[in-house]
Amino acid sequence: MHRYVLIIFLFSSSQSIAQHTKNIEKTPFTFYSLRSATNFATKIEKSTEDIIFQMIFKQLPEYNLSFKKSNYETALNNIEKSSNSCLRNIIKTSEREKSFLFSKPQTLFLGLRLYYNPHLPPSRIQEIKGLPLQKVFDIDNKLTIGIEKGRAYGSKLTEQLDSLPHANKFFKVGSDGQNLMIYMLLKGRFDMMFEYPEVMNYKRKQMSSNDQLYSASLPNMEPLIFGRIACSKSESSKKLLSKIDKILTNIYKSEEYKVAHLELVKDKNQVIFNQLYNNFLNDLKNK
Repeated sequence: MHRYVLIIFLFSSSQSIAQHTKNIEKTPFTFYSLRSATNFATKIEKSTEDIIFQMIFKQLPEYNLSFKKSNYETALNNIEKSSNSCLRNIIKTSEREKSFLFSKPQTLFLGLRLYYNPHLPPSRIQEIKGLPLQKVFDIDNKLTIGIEKGRAYGSKLTEQLDSLPHANKFFKVGSDGQNLMIYMLLKGRFDMMFEYPEVMNYKRKQMSSNDQLYSASLPNMEPLIFGRIACSKSESSKKLLSKIDKILTNIYKSEEYKVAHLELVKDKNQVIFNQLYNNFLNDLKNK
């Protein structure tokens, strides 16, 4: 009699342990970051995106996350094959929405500016500064603009770039395109390129460039750009992104979130960013 009770007890206990183990199993997810994203960070300096990424996922203990670096094409191929994978900090476009589900904005960036080759005559820069692209090339059809192949410039700007003659475009393909593009602009390989102020300031410091660099914001360009988390189209991704969105909503107003951005926004750009950040918060209230 006692023997049967013991067997039943052991069987029941093993069931309970197995059930408990199953309950605490973490959902696996793979997160890809583009190699160019590391341009923001060095071994001793975390990027804005890194800081905010950690703010999010320290609140998701039920997930087992693994991290990989990749170029965009490889990450896209892998995400399309996996129901539990995401790409960090990319811009949402109508084309990308065909492949990804997107989170709310994760990181905020001052909008792209058009930077001019520092070796151009100052009189030429002043003549074309701030003009729509088409008018720039109407004034001087020998000018060239550097374009990073595969980069998302936003629908309005992409439309303008597509309309330009091919002869006026300098294309660069590659996972380290961002670094090379900035380096080539500073060396005078082409005459103009679009870049984020935070990125340009950071990379110029790394490259020890002291050249006077002029830039302008063009008409109809977005003043604030959002980097988002993009995940595979699956039910598990929907569940994860729903939790991420709730976390983001809670941390937008935190001092830590704002300071993480101001680490890369320097000088007079801080005033501009603060105003746009307040507008962003007010827009959230009105939704």
